[in-house]
Amino acid sequence: MLASLALITLLQAPTVGADSLALANVRLTHGLLGAARDKAEIRPGDSLILAFDIQGIASDDTGKASYTTSVDVKDTAGKTLFSQPPKKFQEFLPLGGGTAPAFAQIDLGPESPAGKYTMVVTVLDNTNQQKAVTQKDFTVLAKAFDIVRLTISGDADGLIPVGSFSVGQPFWVHASVVGFERAATGTKQPKVSIQLRVLDEGKKPIVAKPFAGIVEKDVPANATSLPIRFFVPLNKAGTFTVELSATDELKKTSQATFSFPLKVVPHQ
Repeated sequence: MLASLALITLLQAPTVGADSLALANVRLTHGLLGAARDKAEIRPGDSLILAFDIQGIASDDTGKASYTTSVDVKDTAGKTLFSQPPKKFQEFLPLGGGTAPAFAQIDLGPESPAGKYTMVVTVLDNTNQQKAVTQKDFTVLAKAFDIVRLTISGDADGLIPVGSFSVGQPFWVHASVVGFERAATGTKQPKVSIQLRVLDEGKKPIVAKPFAGIVEKDVPANATSLPIRFFVPLNKAGTFTVELSATDELKKTSQATFSFPLKVVPHQ
């Protein structure tokens, strides 16, 4: 049973428009508004976000829309392992339009069992009782040393997600490392080195030395993940690749690398 699976409520805003409710442009992303995942695979301790567009939700003459959402996680036999109870929302739609972005997020605990699962997201329009459902198969991989929970934010605390980037705006990279070793004796602390490089369009490093750091002290004994954070000033427009890498210095064979595209547009 996926006992350690925790679900964060569906974040969404309905819109006025079409004659029937639909969930379109369904895709997996790394963090809210983040880069698309090319594989539906996730490590224990990671987060999986399903992004989509809600189309055609009804609203009254004041711009208010009422809807209910629910999310289920099922195994390959169709058995429900986790359910978010239906939750009713009422939103004001000041900008109108017929489409709005939405997100469903699943957070896995460090002991989530490996296997294949399905996330099912249901949206109900309470005004006309129309319902739309989307689902996505995903695979939980075995526990291992890895970089997980990538998010990009406009603030150091990671509370303001951003999905488009211009010269001069704040750009913070957040992630976590899981599956690390601890020293067998003494402090019993981990020792994980972390690097961030920015590559040009030819995938060559722009500066000779990367941003670098090491986590080797003040890690609580019960911590199963190591949060990491980098600030990357966006001083120039262009197309780049951001590459994160981590090495467990207590077990040199444990290494992980993750990269994602970055397009910076001129300041308007």
